[in-house]
Amino acid sequence: MPAVVDSTSSPSPTPHEQLFTDLMSLYTNRIMSDVTLVVHRGDSENQSINDPNSVAFACHRCILCARCEYFAKMFNFSSSATDTDIGRIGSDNSGGSGGGWAESQSSTIHFNDIEPDDFQILIQYFYTAQINIDASNAFGVLKLADEFGVDLVKQHCVQY
Repeated sequence: MPAVVDSTSSPSPTPHEQLFTDLMSLYTNRIMSDVTLVVHRGDSENQSINDPNSVAFACHRCILCARCEYFAKMFNFSSSATDTDIGRIGSDNSGGSGGGWAESQSSTIHFNDIEPDDFQILIQYFYTAQINIDASNAFGVLKLADEFGVDLVKQHCVQY
């Protein structure tokens, strides 16, 4: 007797799809996040999570490091690297007397002059490997991808 196929059920996700779904669930539900990235519209002097021009993103250092060289260098700072090797985005923090990044040990990291909606797209890319570019965000996301050195996102923006 032939097997009965239920045409109403959706196909099982591939292992890669399931992985990214699970990672996004960690992010969405703020499960075990260990760093908060706070982006400020404009050059905010009030670097507070409660500032109405700021949005906080609870993230995971290990995901950020694995998906973005900028964050890998920030969180795994070695004394042989310099700020110019790594680049500095929206920060005037010199990294303290040891020459390293103060952010490498901080639980909250602030970035100025970033549009939160564009940053959310970049963060979602880190967790899902999917990017949703349209006319309203292509330029802003391209700018962020360039500043953070995320070449695949830059390519998607340019192709759009």
